[in-house]
Amino acid sequence: MKRMFLILSIIACVVFSACSDNSVANGTGSNAGETELAIITVKNDGAPVAARVRLWNIEKDSLSLALEGVTGKNGEFEVARKELEKRIVQVQGDSLAGMLFLASAQDQVEIKMAKTVNAVGRVSENGKPVANAEVRVFDTSVKTDEEGNFIVENVPQGALFAYVNANGKNSVFVIDAGDSPSAIELTEEPFILVENFDDWSSRRTLLGKMFGQGWWFISTDSLAGGNSRALNNLWQEDITISGENAFAGSSFHEKFDIDEEFEYPYASAGFALGDDYYEEGLPSFYDLRGMLGISFIAKGSGSVFVQLTCKNSNGEQVYYDSKKVKLADEWAQITIAVSEFDSEDDAFTLQHVNSINFVTTEDSEIYLDNIRIDGISVADWPMLGHSF
Repeated sequence: MKRMFLILSIIACVVFSACSDNSVANGTGSNAGETELAIITVKNDGAPVAARVRLWNIEKDSLSLALEGVTGKNGEFEVARKELEKRIVQVQGDSLAGMLFLASAQDQVEIKMAKTVNAVGRVSENGKPVANAEVRVFDTSVKTDEEGNFIVENVPQGALFAYVNANGKNSVFVIDAGDSPSAIELTEEPFILVENFDDWSSRRTLLGKMFGQGWWFISTDSLAGGNSRALNNLWQEDITISGENAFAGSSFHEKFDIDEEFEYPYASAGFALGDDYYEEGLPSFYDLRGMLGISFIAKGSGSVFVQLTCKNSNGEQVYYDSKKVKLADEWAQITIAVSEFDSEDDAFTLQHVNSINFVTTEDSEIYLDNIRIDGISVADWPMLGHSF
């Protein structure tokens, strides 16, 4: 009998709220031909501000500008509601900026502005710096120096798309503009950097900060009557480390004390790809059938395996487990191919994946960094999300 582990999901807040149904008639006197309008409100410190508004399409080779305009003195920008679905909204002032990704059309959207920052990073390939690579964020392009370093000035703080053209190849990445430099590694196959822990104050993945939700959680067998426990609470500062013990920037760190007397002992740390499993707001499931595998950097003691929380083709909640990986004292790149997940279930499918979990069944100390989904481009991510 296959062992199943119950993973705790975190019920996250819906990023946007539908508040009203504004529409304007075109003279027909009926619903036919009416254009539903949405209001984008831009604020700074709670007060409406004037700003430039731009809506961007996410494409494989670049962001393409779909619409632009300026807010009125009341900080409002009126737009056809249908223009907002699966688009990035960027707002820009003299020294302030903000942005949001909209998974679906909304009636009202509020965007908070903050001081602009510089996106700083380094482009490499096979561990070597890539000079003269073009890095584009929105409509600003810069070139890397001889060491592969780049600076894109005056961008919104947080997760951003960065398109890199180098060595005849165009790639897209999500980077985190803020205090820590972003490491961009060029590869033959596309991948999505889901988490690098460099700005973990919200306990959301890098991917979640870009597209919404993506909350981390810690779970143990205490939910089923066991006594396994995690040393660090999710919100404790010690759950991330920096300096010489970290892989780069900041890294995840947790110790698990496992109840070996319990019939099915376990403890885990994991994250939702989108919304909570049972919610119907933002997409709760993602189609990962194009995934080649999951890779991450890890060290520690004990062992860990990767678990996918899914719904199968019959609509049943199922868990697919990889083989156990023995952790070592030194940081190591670990790749779990799709073929390495337990697929005894006849209805095995990665069409409806809700969360990715790092699970142990023995006393373990786990360090994690640079968690990736291999084989899928981040430009395709918005189209893969859905409700079941």
